[in-house]
Amino acid sequence: MASVFVGKKVFRDTTFRCSEKTFSAKCAMIFLVKIFLHNRQRRVKAPWTRIAERGARAAEYVAAKHLEAFANIGEIEVSVLNDAEISRIHADFLGDPTPTDVITFHHGEILLGAETIASNAAHYGETLERELLRCIIHGCLHLAGFLDASPEDFQRMKTEEEVTLRVIMN
Repeated sequence: MASVFVGKKVFRDTTFRCSEKTFSAKCAMIFLVKIFLHNRQRRVKAPWTRIAERGARAAEYVAAKHLEAFANIGEIEVSVLNDAEISRIHADFLGDPTPTDVITFHHGEILLGAETIASNAAHYGETLERELLRCIIHGCLHLAGFLDASPEDFQRMKTEEEVTLRVIMN
């Protein structure tokens, strides 16, 4: 079960049910993760409630497939920032002063660069909602231990992003 929050308002609880065929013995385990979505920017407009709901489904899906990696993460906090703020954080923690779409901290914090994500969505012909969800999934996959530095790891992560997107968009 995942509790989904936007700011301080709880708007929905969702339950993830996994099939025995897909997750076998892992289904017997009970998993609880809270998802918090904070929109801390004003430039990019999006259906934040729906994104939070689908982002929670994505986190549940990734967590159910990678239970061990999520054992010590009870909450995932997603903060949507403007490019100036994410650039500052990118510089402070990763030594790169440019804006980016997603930064993940292994304690369960995912930062999204709204303007960069909107630009990427337009560039790749994606909807803003789908690109925002892809970035939430990307962050969750990093929390699950996925890497994306090598071409092989990058492709593995992209494949898993697409699988997760298909599951949550249906």
